[in-house]
Amino acid sequence: MKWLISVVIVGLIIAGGVYWARNSGGSVPAAGQITRDWTLTSYNGQNVNGSISFKADGKFSAVICNTYDGSYNYDSGEMQFSNVAGTLALCTDNNLSKAEAGFTRITKNGAKATINDGKLQLQSGGDKLIFY
Repeated sequence: MKWLISVVIVGLIIAGGVYWARNSGGSVPAAGQITRDWTLTSYNGQNVNGSISFKADGKFSAVICNTYDGSYNYDSGEMQFSNVAGTLALCTDNNLSKAEAGFTRITKNGAKATINDGKLQLQSGGDKLIFY
């Protein structure tokens, strides 16, 4: 029975993702494509360095200037975060500081997730993080 429910849920995710991808210009990743380690390469067009790791159990960890962890939920191109905790170290690099502020907003507001050319994009409002 669990298998059948899982198949139905995956089918709904794929159907919703196809619709969203056709209307957003991006490719909606399957849940399994999200679950891995990613390197942050860009925030709003500026080169930055950081990382994020999405685990199959719904947990994530990230490092920009500070270290973060918490839970995430990915569904049909939408990423939501919860129970996010992070360190509070001073970030002296201006671009990293901006990227971290954008990441913090994304963890509070959620983001659209797409994969283009093997790069994960998390975008919400004026914030766009690109991971490779």
